[in-house]
Amino acid sequence: MATIRPRDFLLIAGPATQPGPFLQHLDRHPQIVAPSPMSIGMALHQAARSAMRGTPREDFPATVAVGRQTGATALASLFRDARNSRTGAQVAILHDPSGPLFPFLDPPDVSLLVLTRSPESMAAAIGAVGVDRVISAAREALASAAARVSAFGIPPERIVAVDQDRFDLDPSACLGEVCLHLDVAADRMAVASMLDPARIDARTKGGA
Repeated sequence: MATIRPRDFLLIAGPATQPGPFLQHLDRHPQIVAPSPMSIGMALHQAARSAMRGTPREDFPATVAVGRQTGATALASLFRDARNSRTGAQVAILHDPSGPLFPFLDPPDVSLLVLTRSPESMAAAIGAVGVDRVISAAREALASAAARVSAFGIPPERIVAVDQDRFDLDPSACLGEVCLHLDVAADRMAVASMLDPARIDARTKGGA
């Protein structure tokens, strides 16, 4: 039986990572749409609050059920709108820089793209190389981020982890590997289009 790979990915940016450039590269791929960061959390909470207004407050289980259903529908709509914004896009990747909570998320509908960074690199990013206390704090931050990812309830095989350090060191190789995980074209031309901003115009204007 063939495995059906999900096409909706939530990008979870770990401590001291830089999701902006990573998203920009992904968005240049002809089969991927990765729009600028949006407030997913706000959209979900507004949708759930609106739906729950007609539910008796004393009926807590019903209220939670309505919130989950409405939030999942709102999230699916955000992904659908993103994918419909670009012809040929097969994978949609959304990221919320505010770090949303997803009490309404239905895990089977999405997968996670997790951007991580080593504690030593986190410390270096703030100019504190070799400071044991800072590195220790970075390790705690990384553990907290990992706990947050596991709390989504999405199976490990539905999670794609990307090392920020590897991306910085060799973006071509890293992006190629990510494309393979996302099940989109990972050939030299596809990766080149992600690294060369000039290729965007050719694609959007109907070029090869």
